[in-house]
Amino acid sequence: MKETYHYLKMYIKEKDTVVAAISGGPDSMALLSILLEYRKENPIQIICAHVNHNIRKESDSEEAFVKEYCLHNDVIFESVRLHFDSEKNFENEAHHKRYQFFDEIIQKYNATILLTAHHGDDLMESILLKLTRGSSLKGYKGFDIVQQREHYAIVRPLFHETKETILEYNQKNNIPYVTDVSNFEDIHTRNRIRKYMLPLLKRENPKVHDKFIKFHEEIRESEEFISSVVRKEFEKVYQGKKLNIELFLSLSSLIQRKVVQLILEEIYLKSLENIQDKHVEMVIKLAKGQSGKQIHLPNSVVVSREYNFLCFEVEERLSYIVELKENTLLPNGHTIEKGNDTLDNSNFICRLNKKDIKFPLYIRTRKKGDKMQVKNMRGTKNINTIFKDCKVPLHERETYPILVDNRGTILWVPGLKKSNFDIEKDEKCDIILRYN
Repeated sequence: MKETYHYLKMYIKEKDTVVAAISGGPDSMALLSILLEYRKENPIQIICAHVNHNIRKESDSEEAFVKEYCLHNDVIFESVRLHFDSEKNFENEAHHKRYQFFDEIIQKYNATILLTAHHGDDLMESILLKLTRGSSLKGYKGFDIVQQREHYAIVRPLFHETKETILEYNQKNNIPYVTDVSNFEDIHTRNRIRKYMLPLLKRENPKVHDKFIKFHEEIRESEEFISSVVRKEFEKVYQGKKLNIELFLSLSSLIQRKVVQLILEEIYLKSLENIQDKHVEMVIKLAKGQSGKQIHLPNSVVVSREYNFLCFEVEERLSYIVELKENTLLPNGHTIEKGNDTLDNSNFICRLNKKDIKFPLYIRTRKKGDKMQVKNMRGTKNINTIFKDCKVPLHERETYPILVDNRGTILWVPGLKKSNFDIEKDEKCDIILRYN
C-alpha cells in the first residue's frame, strides 16, 4: 500500500478535515483503515460519509456496521438514506444523489477533499465499459486519481491497487467488511465485466492493471493536448448554443468529432455517461444533412438544423391554452390585442365576424394533426407545413400561438397565415385582432 500512503501524504496536510465515502465493503473499509493508520502520525479529522441505497434487505445492517466501526474508532459518522421514484436510470440517479450528499457533507465540515475507494480493477472495468458502449477520448481514459470539483477535490488513493492486494491487506490486518452480493449478479454490464472479463485478462497477464494505467495516462496526455487545439476551434464555430455549419465542416473529421464532444460535455456536465460515440456521429450527420431536420439525444436534448446553424437545446414542451381577452399576454412574450379598424392587411391582423365562429375564443399551442383552411386556398394545410414554409425555427414551434374557436376550428396562425374566416379590410367585421 505504499502508493496509497504516497497519495495521502501528497494531498492531505496536518489538521485537514477529510471526508471518506465508506460503504462497508472491502475496498472502502481498507481505505478507512489506512486513514486511521495515517491519522496516528498526522493529526487529521476523518468524516465517514455512508450512503444507504435502501434497495437491499442488508442495507440497514450495513449502515449499522459502518456506524459502529466509526464510533469505536473515533470517526464522525454521517449517513443518508436514499429513495428512488423508479428503477429507470437507477445508476445515474443514484450517482447524482450520492454526490449531492457528499457535497453537503463537504460543505458542513468545511472540508476540501473527498476520498473514495476506487482502485485499479475499477479503472479496468470503467475503461472496458466505455470501450464496449462507446465514448469520447476523455471517457475512454476512465477516472483520474484526482478530480477537481467546484469546491473540493476527489482523491482516489487506491488507484494503483488491485482487488487482490486490497483483500490481502484486509486479511493481514483483520479488517472487517461486508459483502454486497448484488455485485456478483449478471444483471449489470459492469458486473459481467468484473466477473468474466477481468479474471481472463489477469490470467493472460497478472499485472494487466499496470497496462490499463499506462493506457489511462497515454489517453490523458493525448486528450489534454488535443483539447487545447479543439478549444480554439470550438470558440470560433460555437456561440450562443449555435454551431456554424459552414465553419464546422471546414475542420478535419477528428476536430469535428472533438468539437461535438466538447459541446455535449458542456450540455450534459455531470451526466456525460449518457453520451456515446453514436450520438456524436448523429450530430455530424445532421450538420451534413438538410435544413429543418432535428435529432433527439438523451435527457431531452434536441439538436436542430436551421439553415447554416445547428441549435442545441434542452427540450421543454410548453403546451398551453388560454382564453382570448382584450389584451392577452402569451407565453412566447407576444400579445394579441382586440383593436379598432386599421389599413394594415398583413398576417399580423385578423378580422372576424361573430356569426361565423363559436365563442369563446382560445389561443393554444399546436396539436398533432392540426390543419387550417388557409385564406384564398382550396382545401386545408397542415400547421407544421405552414411553420416550415414560413421558416419558423424548430425551437419556436412548440410554443407558437394558434387562435381557435370553441369548436376547435383554427382561425389564425398569428403573423404567418390567416384562415378563410378572415374578413377583407373593406368589409364589415365585428372583431379585429392584432398580433404584437
